[in-house]
This record gives sequence, C-alpha cells and structure tokens, in this order.
Amino acid sequence: GLLDKGAVLRFLLTLKGAYQENPYHNALHAADVASAFTCLLRKCRRAWEDPLGPSNRPFAKELNQVALGIAALAHDVGHFGLNNTYLRNSLHPLAITYNDLSIMENLHCTVTLSILQRPECQIFPVVSRSQYLAFRKLVIDMILATDIKTHFGALSDFRLRLSDPTFSLMWELARSSGGTSKQPTAEKGRIPSNSSPRQEEMGPRHWQRLRSWQKLVPANEDEVNQVRMTLIRAADIGHSAKAWNLHMDWSKRITEEFHAQGDLEFKMGLPVGPFNSREGFVMSSSQIGFLTFVAIPLWVEVARLDQPQHRGANFKAVHDIAQNNLKSWQRLEESQKQKDFFVMNATSEATAPDHDKDEGVSSKETMNTLPEADEVARSATWSNTPTAGQVRHLSPSLRHSNSFVGVVSGYPSRPEASTFGSRSSSSCQMLAG
Repeated sequence: GLLDKGAVLRFLLTLKGAYQENPYHNALHAADVASAFTCLLRKCRRAWEDPLGPSNRPFAKELNQVALGIAALAHDVGHFGLNNTYLRNSLHPLAITYNDLSIMENLHCTVTLSILQRPECQIFPVVSRSQYLAFRKLVIDMILATDIKTHFGALSDFRLRLSDPTFSLMWELARSSGGTSKQPTAEKGRIPSNSSPRQEEMGPRHWQRLRSWQKLVPANEDEVNQVRMTLIRAADIGHSAKAWNLHMDWSKRITEEFHAQGDLEFKMGLPVGPFNSREGFVMSSSQIGFLTFVAIPLWVEVARLDQPQHRGANFKAVHDIAQNNLKSWQRLEESQKQKDFFVMNATSEATAPDHDKDEGVSSKETMNTLPEADEVARSATWSNTPTAGQVRHLSPSLRHSNSFVGVVSGYPSRPEASTFGSRSSSSCQMLAG
C-alpha cells in the first residue's frame, strides 16, 4: 500500500508530542481542524479526489488525501501561544530566522517535515521522488495558507476566481477534458454522454443547463489548490460554524490565550494587540467583530461552491450555522446592554427620593421579554473557562518530557505535551486508509 501503518502511528504520536498545552493552539485544535477540513473537502470532489503529482503513478489520489490530512493535523505544531505580531515586535529569534514572514507557519512546516525525515517516521515506503516532492509542496502550501495576515488578500482573489463565468470545479467536466493540468486548458469541456444528471436537474431547465456547461473550462491544478487553501482557512476558524456550545468553548479558549499574550506585551512594554487587553474587553463585541469581518465573509464565498458549475455538497448549511452564531452573540450583547441599563437605573432609584421614582415596568419584567438572550447570557459565563492544564487526554506514560519543537527551534518548550485525545485513533485510520 501507500503507507507504512507502523510509521504512521509513530509519526502521529511524535507530532502530538510536539504540540504544547496552550488554551487554544493545542493538539485538540489540530484534530478539530483536521476533522473540519476533511468534511469540507469531501463536499468538493475535485479538491478531495484529484491526483497529486504524476497522475499515471499509483496511489496519486490517495497521496493527495494524505497530504491534506497531514497538513491539517500539523498546521499549528510547535505553537507556544504567541502570534506573529508579538514575535516581530519582540525581535524573537524565530522572527530573525524566518525574516518576519509567516513566522509561526514556517515553524510549523519545519517541525512537520523534520519529523517526517526521521527514519522511524518515514510513512511512504514506495513513492517516487517526484511524488514525494509534490506531497511536500502541498503540505507546505496548506500550512502557510493559515497565516491570518494573508486572509483578506486570499479571500479577495478567491472571490474574483468564483466570479469568472467559465470557471468550474465540476468533476465530470474535468474527467471529460482529460483531468487537470498545470496550465488552463484552451479547449472547452463537455459533459460526457453517459453522465447521469442529478435529480434536481431533471426539470424543464435541465437541457438549458447542459448547454451552458459546455461553455465552462475545468479548473486547473493551481485553481484547485486555491480552493483547498480557502477550505483549510475556513477549517482553521471552523468553530465559527459549529454548534453554539462548541463555538462558545473555543471562543473562550482563544480569548484566554490572547489575554495571556496581552499581559506579556504590557509587561515588556510592547504594543498590546487590540484583542489582547483585558481592560474594557467585551467578549460579545469581540466575537461579533470576528464573525462579521473575518469568518462570515469567508463562509459566504465558500457557500458559492454549491453553484451548479461546482457541484458543492451543501456548503450553505455550514454558512448558516455561522450566521446563527452571530445572531446569538448579538442577542447576548443586547441582553447585556439591557441589564447594564437597568442596573444603572436601579442604582439611581436607590439614591433618589421616593416621589422621583418611576412607577413603570420593573427591570425584572422587562428582562423577561428577552428569554432567549438571557439563556445565551447564562451560557456565556466564565466560570467554566478551561485552563491550559485541563486540555489533557493522554495518559502520563505517553507524554513526552521534551517536545520536538525545542530541538528544532532552540526555543524552550513546555515540559508536557497535549494530545489528539480521543481522535488520535481516527486520525491514524484516516491516514492509514
């Protein structure tokens, strides 16, 4: 087969050991992103099943899927809870090493590929040199794509790509024109005569759609890669489109990590990031801004992959969950404003003469008109905020005393490592196939 299963297991355990116990950027986050990325890729057949490297080589499709899975599992390996802005401002040795460019992401690539070079972690017993180089490039491309600094420019490029009326990710179209190539094909694709249209396309407009498909050009390799990079960015902030309780938990975790960095920035006299200061911080306002300006614009473009020329499998449903989470934060913020207003009024009334007090509706009765918001507010309490020490799912006998990142970067690492937890076995199965 393509993989040495024993080497895969050793690679995953070593990779897990190189993750540190941050509140957010830990091995549990890596497993969560890998799961979300796989789910999104399976909704776009071209992104998931296109061959990697020479298409005539064995296991070309499987090699693509392994590369994408490893990139997602490793995309934050070695992260120590501080972002690129802090590393640049503090003149950290890693900023010098990587010339201020995607500092943490370059570290993640270095750690991942160094582990894969270990004799006991060489997972491919049979791939050719050209296949391994294609695998290595795809892993690097995917990990570097998670640098948030590239988010808005890449989203703009993706939006422009989807606006091209001839651009298509349709699997049948690519197969009929001989698959993808590194350069765009000049020949218009056509739907093969033996292809079976979807049930929803069997209405009176079916033949009109079939004729329009003949004007489409199948996406080339670089364009499919652009789609993959967009999907891993979406998976990296995928908690924005998860159920409310999961989204709330991950939001608390990232806030804890940001505030810890803000404390360090303040202590060192560095500029404190806009989300890193504890003073005046309002979580609902922070998350509303994140969803409105970062997450939902990305999900809007991803949802366009449902268009007939791309044949996406219900990306819109994922977008709708993110929209619902935004509405929940907005209700929470409104509820908090109402509570603050009535607390302020109650304080004023307590110090005013009796004849000056209003005889209107009580604050308790008014708040009862917002039951849904009040329920959201109760779920947002910080009493259950997880700490870094609570993110432990592996027995002490399997923890590594020194993480691999300490060897690679020379940066002191924390003594205990996090884990993929209950998903480690499924990750092995996903890679081992």
